[in-house]
Amino acid sequence: MTMKVPFLTDQAIDSATHELLLKFSKHVGVQVNPPIPVDDIIEKYLRVGLEITDLKTKLGTSDVLGAAYFDEKVIRVDQQLEAQEGRLCFTMAHEVGHWQLHRPIYEMDKVAPLLFGTKDPRPAFLCRSGQKPPAEIQADKFAARLLMPSNFVREAFAAVNGSEPVLIAGLRAQPKDLSVIKPWAEISKSVIKQGHFNNVSIEAMRYRLQDLNLVRDRDTATAQRSLL
Repeated sequence: MTMKVPFLTDQAIDSATHELLLKFSKHVGVQVNPPIPVDDIIEKYLRVGLEITDLKTKLGTSDVLGAAYFDEKVIRVDQQLEAQEGRLCFTMAHEVGHWQLHRPIYEMDKVAPLLFGTKDPRPAFLCRSGQKPPAEIQADKFAARLLMPSNFVREAFAAVNGSEPVLIAGLRAQPKDLSVIKPWAEISKSVIKQGHFNNVSIEAMRYRLQDLNLVRDRDTATAQRSLL
């Protein structure tokens, strides 16, 4: 099922994740630091069931990773991710994004019961490996911010790389080239280790660093300076 969602700015998604982390910290009585316990957020704070199951068979599709069942108050993640902690936690956080950002829309519309009935309830959102409609992009952004809060990422980055952004040639033009990926990945590994982002994949950290402008394209930066 595809649900239309309103446009959300990055700042709005930042605020939503920050609010959730503050409320969870208050709930457990201590400041929550990385690694962010996304499973505890789901089960102990949101009071939502969390199931690791054969979601592909259950839903009859080969590319599903996770699903949010609003009516059942359950988040399900496919069992293939159990051996990949980074992807498992990101998928959990992605579904939390749907829960926080999109469940209110679903509650107003109540689309799923009308379409599918109650005997075989369907999830409001499916997290697939390829599809990226607006709701999925928003949930990805939420997941990145939840697992890798900007203040902790910046602090860890500065501790191992200094206060200035790292410039990598070809970052925008050839992001999949080995000469780009290798230094990008090494920087990400150092930030993960320094900041205790133990449940985050190298790939997720790579893109988070770029999103925060801590890793930038050298050619673009040089061109911008030449215009000054």
